[in-house]
Amino acid sequence: DPDDILMRIEAAKLLNTAAPAYEAAGQRPKAALMLTTSGDRLEAALASDPENEDTRLHVAWVWCNLGAVEERAAAAASSDWQGARANLQRAAAHYQRAHEVLATLRGAGRPDLDIDPQPILARADSGLAACRKQLAAGSGR
Repeated sequence: DPDDILMRIEAAKLLNTAAPAYEAAGQRPKAALMLTTSGDRLEAALASDPENEDTRLHVAWVWCNLGAVEERAAAAASSDWQGARANLQRAAAHYQRAHEVLATLRGAGRPDLDIDPQPILARADSGLAACRKQLAAGSGR
């Protein structure tokens, strides 16, 4: 049933899981699209149920993963500062959103699935700092 919200959430989680395989196979744009779709679907689910801690955790995880994909795309485009800058700006926005979502997480993540929010939050914060540093360094080009 395409209107089943739980099915849509699980499908979005699967996109997050599958995206790294596409990037590893050299299909970074496809991976980014999958993560964007996943994030958008999970954000919609979170908007309809803002108290759902599991969805909140997965939203942050997806945006952190997409931030990392955009960061790697920026590194690959390093000879094209305009393209790299656009990637870094998107990465920073994704990391920022991951941080915002996790900042309001009240629980301890999903211990049953061994998903701790602290490493995701740490990755979002370090990724955001790295992007800001690279953007500041590159602004003088």
